[in-house]
Amino acid sequence: MPAHSFSPVANFYDVLAQIVFGNKLQEAQAANLRYISDNSRILIIGGGSGWILQQVIQHTQHSTIVYLEASDSMLRKSEEKIINQNKNNKIEYRLGTEENIGGQETFDIIIANFFLDLFSPAYLIIILEKLNCALAPAGKWLITDFVQPRTGKFPP
Repeated sequence: MPAHSFSPVANFYDVLAQIVFGNKLQEAQAANLRYISDNSRILIIGGGSGWILQQVIQHTQHSTIVYLEASDSMLRKSEEKIINQNKNNKIEYRLGTEENIGGQETFDIIIANFFLDLFSPAYLIIILEKLNCALAPAGKWLITDFVQPRTGKFPP
């Protein structure tokens, strides 16, 4: 299945998200950051324009971060945001999808924010199996996604 491309909206994605959702998306993502320890191996998949990467490097030191993004425009925006901000972590920017995770790679933390809800249930199973194989035995998933409330309506 082809990756969803957010390249056409990369230049105004953050502004659009701010207009539509205010700070709610960022607050939801930041809620999980306390689970990240120093000296971790971290995968951020579908991280978009780099806001979450900025937050991760502020919450950890001496970690290795693989920033895996299918949109070349979003990947470039992420790199631009982090210039001169990262002092103590190693960051690898990788263009691609879950298919670009090496068979022997493992991560202590996998961050998948507003990513998993992009896929059909059938393809989601494939993605989750691939990511689960890359999760270290005591590893943690940090996931934030859209969920439709039981009422069938989204809050204002």
